[in-house]
Amino acid sequence: MGQEEVAYVLMGHGTSQSADKVYSLMAEVLEKDNKNVFLGTLEGFPGIDEVLRQTKRSMFKKVILKPFLLVAGGHAMVDLAGDSPKSWRSIFEQEGFHTEVILKGLGENASVVDIFIEHTRKAALMSKDR
Repeated sequence: MGQEEVAYVLMGHGTSQSADKVYSLMAEVLEKDNKNVFLGTLEGFPGIDEVLRQTKRSMFKKVILKPFLLVAGGHAMVDLAGDSPKSWRSIFEQEGFHTEVILKGLGENASVVDIFIEHTRKAALMSKDR
C-alpha cells in the first residue's frame, strides 16, 4: 500500500476557548497542502465527526492515527488508541478502515524540539529585558 493510499489522522487536544480556532486553521493548511492528512481534536473543532466525514470522502481505506500532542500520554493511549468503542481507533475500525496507531508525541520529533527550544530561548531573553 503506497503512501498516497493512506490517510493520516492527527488528534489534537482542542479546547472550548477561543484559542481552539488555531486547530481549524492548521487543519485547513494541512488539507490544502496534503490530500491525505486530517487534523481533529478531542475537545474542540474539528472533532472526530468532521475528521471521519473528511476521511470517508477521501476514499482512503487505511488510516494511520497519530497524536498531535507534545507527549503521547493518556489521551493518546486511551482516546486515540484505546479499546473503548469511543476511541478514535475503534470508531475508524467500526467504519471499515484498516488502522495503525503511532504513539509518538510531537516532543519525540527533533525538529519540533528545536523549534520549542528556540521559542523558549527567545521568550527567556525577552523577559530578561523587562
